[in-house]
Amino acid sequence: MKHFLYLLSLILLFIPSALLAGALTPQERLGKEIYLKTVSPSGREIKAYIGIASTEAPGSVFPCVNCHGRNGRGRPGSGIFPSNITYKELTKPYMVRQLDGRQRPAYTEETLARAITKGVDPAGNRLNPAMPLYSMSEEDLSALIAYLKHLGTELDEGVREDRIRVGTFYPKGGRFTEAGLSMTNVLKAYFDQINLQGGIYGRKLELQVVEYDEREKSPLDGIRQLVQEKGVFAIVGGILEGGGREISQFLEEEEVPFVGLSPNRLMISL
Repeated sequence: MKHFLYLLSLILLFIPSALLAGALTPQERLGKEIYLKTVSPSGREIKAYIGIASTEAPGSVFPCVNCHGRNGRGRPGSGIFPSNITYKELTKPYMVRQLDGRQRPAYTEETLARAITKGVDPAGNRLNPAMPLYSMSEEDLSALIAYLKHLGTELDEGVREDRIRVGTFYPKGGRFTEAGLSMTNVLKAYFDQINLQGGIYGRKLELQVVEYDEREKSPLDGIRQLVQEKGVFAIVGGILEGGGREISQFLEEEEVPFVGLSPNRLMISL
């Protein structure tokens, strides 16, 4: 357990960078909605055009987040290596060489809008054909670009001005119930101790606990509930038996740090 709490402290080292970001403006929040879903919050139409044939599809079929990730750094897959589109990367004040060999100068708001809608970089080079082109209103395009300036820097899910939400889970009514409950109680005591000392950068640690019946559900169901319903920053504890690959894949996609236990070993995903 001592080693487990040490690894938990390592997860908490990820928190300071999340605390440096500020809240999004209304326009940036609209842009975030477009980035995550490629659907206009105002109901205006967004279309995507994919491939050499420019096949038309609803924008929601090709949301930006699917390829570039929630942090904007890109999710390689199926032989495709999406670019890092964080604003710091896009606006580097020198020529940048891409993986495909093309070079480009720094992006501006104007050239970024052209890349999104026309598929060319600031040097006039065509972007990878796997990158969809999007047709949207000027208002939505401006909102999207406003959000891209903060992509990867806004407050992480589960981190707020007064608290940091962390999740744990354990099986109810199974052979690991006692061990899981004991671990949960240790976490509660550990978090209480940290909170009595002022929390993390003035924020209290809030522990969200999910119980699941292992006869009906898997650990992945409990983890999904913590991430998608409880909105936790990280997951700690929990005893896993099987499903490690699916759990690791889910946590990687959701970009949620995790330290848990499989029988006789620690499972870490950071």
